[in-house]
Amino acid sequence: MPCIDDLGRAALFHFPPWLVGGKGAVPANPNYQPQDGAGPLLGSRTPERSVPPTAGKVVWIHFADEAGKGPRTIERDLQMVGLTNVEGSAEVNRAVIDEVLARTIGKFHQMFLKEYDGTPVPGVSYDISFTGTRPEGVEKGRLWHFQVGGAGPEGRRGAAHVKGDHTVYLHTSWLVRNVPDLSRGRVSPSIRESDLPYLRGEYGWGESLEGNERAGRIRSMVDAMAGAIVMRGGKELGLMIGLSLGGGEDIRSVMNVDGGAGVRETNVHFTERESRLLEKVLHRCP
Repeated sequence: MPCIDDLGRAALFHFPPWLVGGKGAVPANPNYQPQDGAGPLLGSRTPERSVPPTAGKVVWIHFADEAGKGPRTIERDLQMVGLTNVEGSAEVNRAVIDEVLARTIGKFHQMFLKEYDGTPVPGVSYDISFTGTRPEGVEKGRLWHFQVGGAGPEGRRGAAHVKGDHTVYLHTSWLVRNVPDLSRGRVSPSIRESDLPYLRGEYGWGESLEGNERAGRIRSMVDAMAGAIVMRGGKELGLMIGLSLGGGEDIRSVMNVDGGAGVRETNVHFTERESRLLEKVLHRCP
């Protein structure tokens, strides 16, 4: 059945799977299906798998040392939740980081009312795009930086921004210590070389109960990391655009002081008042 959002748009369609057996078509046992609500299946998205940016702002999401500033901490931060191979497998660690980055990009696109891959909905989507690759030829002012890494100074609570530089600093070391989904969760045993088939999308769901459980744990944790980045980073982007903290009385506002009061990034939105300012600054996609 369709799920209608606050603006009256059909946001999602849920079609329960069926199986055909000796007694005809019967509903599939949901316990045998991949967990719902944990984002795309592993390996189905890459940071490059997005449509070209639209004409408005372009946000380049990158890790601290790639911009020449700050210490690189992403591997250490992911290690806190069991998502870094401490034995030093660069390939599996890169695959995890790519998975987190791809989901972060997709979730940000959805937050600003685009499709997961960045495809705009004419007249609805805000004209802002997200990418994991520094775009060439984008003029200053149109290109915004979203730098990920570190703990940040005391009191920043996970993020900060410099409006004049069009830069957001997102502190993953703070997130893994303070966001409940991250501080209380962990992939155990930690990610290892044998997990590459899951991360590459080579594992066929249903091959084994153990494989299903392992793929599910990894998928849930990388999605939680991306979700935490988007929830905290979305608020900071809003502040840089000119929005205020609080979100009125709407606990589902992206700008809610309590980070949505436990609401996931897939269920937050900008209020009508916030949307008017976003439309004035970012404009809607034609």
